[in-house]
Amino acid sequence: MEFLAQFESASFELYRSRPEGYISCFTCWLKSEEDLAILWGQIASIIAYEFQAKLDNKLEAWNIYLVFIVSDPVSKSIKYQIENDKFSMRKLVVGDVRADFSIEDFLNNELLGADLNIKEVLQHEALKDADVSALYSKVTSLTAKKRGALTFTAEEVADLANWVAENEN
Repeated sequence: MEFLAQFESASFELYRSRPEGYISCFTCWLKSEEDLAILWGQIASIIAYEFQAKLDNKLEAWNIYLVFIVSDPVSKSIKYQIENDKFSMRKLVVGDVRADFSIEDFLNNELLGADLNIKEVLQHEALKDADVSALYSKVTSLTAKKRGALTFTAEEVADLANWVAENEN
């Protein structure tokens, strides 16, 4: 990360997801909102040119984050401007950090979703051969009565829909 040494008023760290390493996250520690407002665009451009452009894997190249961590409070307008700039990487701004701020906890929660709860919302089971055979027989019995174009009455369609509803399980 020698390419970031030119920013003397900032400290940097690089985190990568494990085990695959397809997510890279640069953290940039700054003291003031003024430093943030002046440097954020230059820092993002240097990372894009010196790091992102040299990645061969497209998944890695599109999963780069840059988190600016500022000791002082950051105005909503600066935060909005930076976080809504989607050029080359996703950017996040954390202002007014306390002494007990844990960057690893923040990154795990914000980027990797450690705070998410997963629950099943849909379940699908494959049809059993007997179910498929019964449905096939029902449809075949309807079409056997037809000659030429397969047109069905509303009553026949409703009867088939009722049969399917009754035999779902």
